[in-house]
Amino acid sequence: MALVLLSLLCGLLGFGLVVAGIWRMHPPTAMVVAGVALVAYAWRVDRAASGLAALTVARGEG
Repeated sequence: MALVLLSLLCGLLGFGLVVAGIWRMHPPTAMVVAGVALVAYAWRVDRAASGLAALTVARGEG
């Protein structure tokens, strides 16, 4: 569990640093990059959750 939290923390830190670096050059572009990255992250989390739900149903646990 600690590895999952550490991975999430590192991902958020990296996301923030990338957006902050772009913000220093061109703020509107940073907003677009942040929005696209958040949509991609939400899509990825949704795919992971649906895969986990399908695995649970296949095992007969749900």
